[in-house]
Amino acid sequence: MSLVDLSLLSGLEPDTKDLEQLVISSDQYIQHYEYKEGKVLLYFGELTSGPDPDCVSFGAKQINPMGLVQPANAILYDFYNPDRKCSVFYSAPKHSAMLSKVCHANVCQCAEGPCPRQRPTFNKAITQTTRFRFACYQPIADYVYEVELLNSTQKNVFDYYEAKIHRILKATTDESIQVGAHRQFLTRSMCKLNMVTGKRYLLMGKDGQTVDCNNKMQYFLDAQAWIEKIPEDSECRTTLHRQACAHLQDFMNTPDSLCLF
Repeated sequence: MSLVDLSLLSGLEPDTKDLEQLVISSDQYIQHYEYKEGKVLLYFGELTSGPDPDCVSFGAKQINPMGLVQPANAILYDFYNPDRKCSVFYSAPKHSAMLSKVCHANVCQCAEGPCPRQRPTFNKAITQTTRFRFACYQPIADYVYEVELLNSTQKNVFDYYEAKIHRILKATTDESIQVGAHRQFLTRSMCKLNMVTGKRYLLMGKDGQTVDCNNKMQYFLDAQAWIEKIPEDSECRTTLHRQACAHLQDFMNTPDSLCLF
C-alpha cells in the first residue's frame, strides 16, 4: 500500500465528490482518502512500475483569495516503510486566475488585463500636453511621482520594484507619502518592463488598493499606468533630444497643483 500526502495550494479546498468518485468507481483508483488542515491523503492499494504513469485527478475550489500563492508539495510514501518516499513541488499555472490578484489581509486588487509599457521620451507623440492630459483628464492619474528605482525582486508571479520618491507632482489618498519615502510598485512577471535599478522614472497611475508589510500603500502597474524612464543628462545634451528633455523637465517642474492649469 502507498500513501500520497498532498498539501493544497493556499486558499483551496478539494471537491470531496470527486474524491468519493475515485473510491467508488469500478476501477477504484484509490482505496481511501482523508482531508484535514489543508492536506489531502490518498491511499493506494497498489502502484505499478510500468511505462505508463498512474494518474488520478480531482477538482478543487478557491475559498479564500490569495495574492501570492506559494508552491506546495506532494509526498509519496510506502505505507509500511515510510522511509521509502519521494516528493515533488507544484504550483498553480502561470496564467491561472488564482494568480490574478494582489492581496493583503482581506483586501485584494485585480491584477489582470494588458501589460503596461514604457513611454519613450524621444517619441514625437510624447509631449508635455500628452503628459498633462494623462495626469488630469484621461484616465486621470491618482499619483504623479518622480522616483529612483532602488531594487527589484520576484515573488511568485509578480515583480516588486522598490523606489525612492524624489518628487511628488500629485498625490491623492496616500497621505503619508513624502519626498524620500520608499514605495513598492509591482507588475506581473510576464510583463517585461525592463526597469533598471539606479535609474529615475516618471510614474503616473491609480492608487493601490493594498499595502505592503510596512502598511504603506503599494501600487500596481497595469496598462493604465504611465512609465517613462527619465533620460540621462548625456542624452539630453544632444541637439536631437534637447527639446524633448526640456518638455519633460517643464512637466516635472510643475507645482503640486498641476491639474489646475
